[in-house]
Amino acid sequence: MKRIFMVLMAAVFMMIPFSCPAADISLQQQVYISSVRWYAGAAQSANKISALHAGDTYGTVTALVEVAKNTAAAPVNGTMLIGEVLDENGNVTDRVFRSARLADKTIHELTFQRVQPKTVRDKLRIYLWDGVAAMRPLAQVQELYTTSELVDETARDMQTIRERIAKDFNLYSTTANPQSLLNKLGSDGRFNDIDYTSHAQTTWTVSNALTNVTTMLKAYYSEGNSWYHNSELFEKCELVLRDWAQHKDEYYSTNWWYQSIDVPKKMSTILLYPLPEDADYLPALQAEAKEGLPVIDESKPHKTVGSNGTGGNLTDALQIAVKIAAATDDADSMKNIVQYLLDNELSVFSHGGGGEGIMIDGTFHQHGDLFYSGSYGSVFCGGVNMILGYLADTQFMVSERALGAYADFILDGHSWLFRANGSDFACFGRAISRNGGVGGSVRNDSLGAANILLSVPGLERRQELLALKNNRLSGTDAGFNGAKHFWTSDFTAIHRNDFYVGIRNSSSRNKNTEYMNGENSKGYYIADGATVIMKTGREYYNIFPCWDWSKIPGTTTAYVPFANIPAPAAEKGAKEFVGGVSNGLYAVTAMDYSHNGVTAKKANFVFDQGFTALGAGITGSGSSEVFTTLNQCLLNGNVQYSGDGTNVQTLAKADERTVEGVSWVLHGGVGYYFPENQNAVIGNNTKSGTWRSINSSQNASTVTQDIFALSLSHGTGPQDDTYAYTVLPSATANSLAAYRQNPDMVEVSNTAKCQAVWSKQANSAGIVFWSQGIQNYKESVTLPAAVTGMDSDLTITAEKDPCIVLLTKKGNQWELCVSNPKNTSLASTIISIDRELSGSGAVTENGKTTVTMDLPQGLEQGKTAIVTLTEVQ
Repeated sequence: MKRIFMVLMAAVFMMIPFSCPAADISLQQQVYISSVRWYAGAAQSANKISALHAGDTYGTVTALVEVAKNTAAAPVNGTMLIGEVLDENGNVTDRVFRSARLADKTIHELTFQRVQPKTVRDKLRIYLWDGVAAMRPLAQVQELYTTSELVDETARDMQTIRERIAKDFNLYSTTANPQSLLNKLGSDGRFNDIDYTSHAQTTWTVSNALTNVTTMLKAYYSEGNSWYHNSELFEKCELVLRDWAQHKDEYYSTNWWYQSIDVPKKMSTILLYPLPEDADYLPALQAEAKEGLPVIDESKPHKTVGSNGTGGNLTDALQIAVKIAAATDDADSMKNIVQYLLDNELSVFSHGGGGEGIMIDGTFHQHGDLFYSGSYGSVFCGGVNMILGYLADTQFMVSERALGAYADFILDGHSWLFRANGSDFACFGRAISRNGGVGGSVRNDSLGAANILLSVPGLERRQELLALKNNRLSGTDAGFNGAKHFWTSDFTAIHRNDFYVGIRNSSSRNKNTEYMNGENSKGYYIADGATVIMKTGREYYNIFPCWDWSKIPGTTTAYVPFANIPAPAAEKGAKEFVGGVSNGLYAVTAMDYSHNGVTAKKANFVFDQGFTALGAGITGSGSSEVFTTLNQCLLNGNVQYSGDGTNVQTLAKADERTVEGVSWVLHGGVGYYFPENQNAVIGNNTKSGTWRSINSSQNASTVTQDIFALSLSHGTGPQDDTYAYTVLPSATANSLAAYRQNPDMVEVSNTAKCQAVWSKQANSAGIVFWSQGIQNYKESVTLPAAVTGMDSDLTITAEKDPCIVLLTKKGNQWELCVSNPKNTSLASTIISIDRELSGSGAVTENGKTTVTMDLPQGLEQGKTAIVTLTEVQ
């Protein structure tokens, strides 16, 4: 029947006198055009067309015609919209007609198929024919010189956003095949492999019904697909959608994430398809999608109520919100989403009191004071990158200020956390327990952000972003030398041409980690000095099921079975004296450590070739053996060691064993040097485990890995023990033998009062003046001339407060860097140096210079203060 009707209409179409008069108004009803919007492109449907620009060519032209009418008059039946495309000479080059029941403000779509691409210098004429009277023009001739002349800017921008979303979410596919889904679909609109009664907290599968129906809709709406406009398929789609609409209140998980993010996200994709406007199920689906829309509350820091999420969760919600606004052509909602929420979220938020989002130092926090750059930070970046991609070059783009803040976050924070395709595992929170959870996401986030930001003209830090993209993001980390201490998150990142080191410490200001939803059940020690050493970026990839979680690299911990360790849901560190100092190239970190019966003063001193790690005051109150772990990574070649520094032995493959009198160990091009020979526990063996053992939602299959491990035992119940070792990430057996004869980084002091290291190559001293809880604080350290190579010994004193110091001699100048690791509102501190120096805050008397250092305040408490001093001649 439909085919007969189309043939008849085609015949009528050919008979229509297109040269009809310009103003036949014999009909009682006045019908007219309120707007015509033109779009063009070689797309399959109106949802995939591209905005027309001057000089473009096209194969398909679509006109969206909005009709208004005088509703007081009698209805016009049997109407037809007819369109003509005219070239520059007035010749009709294409015609199209569409039967239409005219309702007020109805949008009608006329698509013209062009055989040969033409330029945009064409014209459009639209007619109405009611089957009785002569044709009359419904719209004036439109000239297609530029889009801006033809299309309302807001409508054009909304269409652009819809097209980008459609492309990004792959709404159309000629190969989508729903047959297997149809085989599982019952007459009630439910799939027989889904338990619709489930309300599971994790791995809730009921929302898979929405994923399934999306595949079905994709096949139905995609031109060129064998299922295109298959009426039986669409009836099945409607069965699923109607069932969901009728029972949506029964389909829920006890995990808020599914209801607030997962279901609305999937529903917003469904709503991008041109479902029938009069479908009985549509209002319920739209209502459920809108449950994912954040509620704007300008009185809140994140401009939305807490239940709508912040940071990564909020950007998840904003992606959904943008999709919903685009799918419903709601420009006002789009503006509000961007202006009040996204623009605001690209800001620095306060640390403490549960502050989440971008921190002042460039890290990212989620779930309160928890360093989460590598997981929720990636979710945040992924969401922001996606939304900015949709909004680019439209009136809805975020402000210049917000774009600058995002560039700062990428350049000064996020891009510091990866090496090649590997990310720092210590900043991933519970995602560390997911298969593939720690990979190249941080690098990918940074690349996506750079691409988006570089498309913005006039961005202030454009050259830095371009350098990042062309170098590190193009596959090489060579040329990136730097060190940065992130004072808000107790984290330090170090980059050199051929290695990366990340150090994560634990303080009373921040949560250590979290155990939620059955994830990260063994992550108890992850913030206790975790030290990530990467050259290739693959050193730890998916090692975690086979890890010994009591021996996380860099930690000093009691070795206990994890069945006896409480879930670290929201635990913070015990001590406040935790921090670091950096001059951009070198760094010192310090952690006053107390956890699970073990206390220690732990410090790391980072210079050109690597870092020296010192531990003092190591005390264990329990009955468990205490270990300091240097590394535990995937095995990469032989494990070599030496006792005298020259004679090299290769460790046979076996379980971990204690090797006595070790001077150095070499594995994977990374050398571990001991200033005094140690009895080292070295592992070179195969270990097995399951992802399920660390994450209840993961696979229970056994995973086997070859693993290298290196640790030092402090015995059971140690009292005031110490350790000292140097890590050289670019080492060979020969270079380690040479280093032993002439070490660059020399331990000067390693006590619970002061730890200090001098680097000959850097001409620099790193010092930690530990807090002793005494009034009139004063602590000194003397660097012997035999170590520094200077004419005389060098004494440095903390005159007023405990602090961390980095002092570097550069010719006749001295760069003094100081930080307050307690991150308190200490206004200043005093450092004295037994040399005659001049500079800001410096007073010299009797051959000694006393420097009063003003310390950063507010959100920058704990940040490094730097002053340059000059030798007095």
